[in-house]
Parts: sequence; C-alpha cells; structure tokens
Amino acid sequence: MATLDLYKKRQPHQIYIEVDNHKKAFLIPTQYTVEEVERLLEIQAEKDELLKQKVEEDSVEAERALATFWDNIYDQLLILFNHYQPEIEKDFLLKYVSRENAIEIIGFFTEQHIQSVEEDAQNVKKKVIVKS
Repeated sequence: MATLDLYKKRQPHQIYIEVDNHKKAFLIPTQYTVEEVERLLEIQAEKDELLKQKVEEDSVEAERALATFWDNIYDQLLILFNHYQPEIEKDFLLKYVSRENAIEIIGFFTEQHIQSVEEDAQNVKKKVIVKS
C-alpha cells in the first residue's frame, strides 16, 4: 500500500551556542507538539495581560512588566530546547543565551515553521487527485 508522509522531510534544526568557550550544537523541533502549544498559549496570555496594563517608563510596574516579558521569552525558548534536550533548564539558557540571541532563535524557528507549513500546503495541492 502506498503512503503519503508529508512530514518525512522534517528533521530537527541545529542551533549552535557557545558553552564554556566551546561551540555546542542543540536541536530544536520543526513544529510544536500539542502540549507545547498549550504551554505557549499560557505564555501568550501572560504577554497579552502585560500589554493591557498601562505603565509609565519609570514605574515599578514597567520594570516588572519588562522582567515578565523576558521571563516569557526564555520560557518559550525552554519549550523549544526541551523538545530534544529535556535536561536543559531555564538557568542554563539565561546563562548562555543572550536576550538578542533568544529573540533570534525564536524568530528562526518561526520563519522555518511558516516555510514548512507553506511547503506542506503546496505538496497537498500537488498530491490531491480528482476522481470523476
């Protein structure tokens, strides 16, 4: 029997991070699991709540909102890294991944994910056979 596996090309992405002056490869997924999406939705809800708050630049609330924002970014990064490296903890990421790199990794994942979804959609269109 013939099978169509739209996900056979999806291999994990490699991310290189300098750990103790050595470049080390880590794997991140090409897509999230259902559980990971649920965790991300919780993080997004927290971010949305932060955006609703009216804070002034010099206020304590602004500092707290900014700290929560970065905490959420690293939570999202932890979800990506824990997919293949469950032993990694948030403290490790905070130590070895700068804020700029954290945003860059999340952006890379998002771009690659969108690309793979678009490719899958094109493949499905090509594979559909219309019977008359």
